[in-house]
Amino acid sequence: MKLNKRFILPVAALAILSGGAMVSISTVSAHGRGEQSGLHRQANLTEAEKAQMKAERETKNEARLQALVDEGKLTQAQKDALIAKHNEMRAEREVSKEEFKNMSNEEHKTLRETKRAERDAWLKEQGIDPTIIQAHAKGQRGGR
Repeated sequence: MKLNKRFILPVAALAILSGGAMVSISTVSAHGRGEQSGLHRQANLTEAEKAQMKAERETKNEARLQALVDEGKLTQAQKDALIAKHNEMRAEREVSKEEFKNMSNEEHKTLRETKRAERDAWLKEQGIDPTIIQAHAKGQRGGR
């Protein structure tokens, strides 16, 4: 009888696990594909859809910055400088995409730290409190 219990428990566990896997597979099959992360979803978009999403993000970004101006946390000049800096940084990233592909993890880390230090120095020059911008960025990513 002990032999049967040792045999039955693993078989039952395997049956439960494989049943869960089948449900997952059928869910993916029924919808054509499973839920995708933001980057994977964007890879499947047309250029027009990507441009529309970019425009929507920029509109939301400007609205959030305007809210900070309305609350007195930023001046209009600081808001304009932030938008210009953001566009400048985006253009730099586009130009450097190929370089990034060939970097090691350590090189990526060093570059991120350098860019972060440059950003913080720029914010300080502009008289902008970095915590306001960090909170703004979290709101932009849905609070993550």
